[in-house]
Amino acid sequence: MTASAGDSTDARPRLRRSQRERTSWLQVRGVIMSRIAEGIYPPGELIPTEIELASEFGCARATVNRALAALADRGVLDRRRRIGTRVAPDLIHPGACQRVPRMRDMVEAEGRRFRFQFLGVSGRAAPPDVCERMFCSDPAALVETCTLFYSDERLICAERRWHDSRALPELLPALGEETTANDWVSGNAPVTRIEQRISAHLAGAIDAHEMLGCPPEAAVLQYETCLWTAGAPVSLSRHAMQPGEVMATRIR
Repeated sequence: MTASAGDSTDARPRLRRSQRERTSWLQVRGVIMSRIAEGIYPPGELIPTEIELASEFGCARATVNRALAALADRGVLDRRRRIGTRVAPDLIHPGACQRVPRMRDMVEAEGRRFRFQFLGVSGRAAPPDVCERMFCSDPAALVETCTLFYSDERLICAERRWHDSRALPELLPALGEETTANDWVSGNAPVTRIEQRISAHLAGAIDAHEMLGCPPEAAVLQYETCLWTAGAPVSLSRHAMQPGEVMATRIR
């Protein structure tokens, strides 16, 4: 199932020798994700076994197991005992793009006036939990932008968004007084998968109190949305709602 290490015709993404000497599960996960994105491991097909991958990468089988388990937890792989590990058959559907919910539509659907304030690029390095959600080993590749959303001139939400500048190079130049990152992604990115999580936090714990103008101890809801294209995450947004505000969406 795997080509020999000496096969010069094998163009699969590999770990360099210096990387093999200190292979981590994150590196193994990155290589597997690259092979999936490039079609080397197609949807629905079995990938090499843990033993084969451990031999190829020169690492412990437990290292490979952790990488595969992390991908399975996000629905990228389907692991079956005595059968093997397959790429999820529904991971990539060319032409079957998902509709990205827009804050603008949610506000206007209630008959209210939508307005936003783009605060610009934060300049901060992406935190480890964001890199983990984005399957990104290079924090410098993730650009964070901050935006405030208003309904009838009432501040309702603060957005922190990270996008992979390598996958979406045209996003940042398009932002300004008329276009939000939410708008641009909805109209321009071929989103094939949407992951959403809702959680409750103290505003200060997620650095939202200054943007919302509320006390650090105020309880807020946070809506997290991770967007995928071509089998990989490209954008992660976290919308912290003003205390007392909720987000209503319609699933069609």
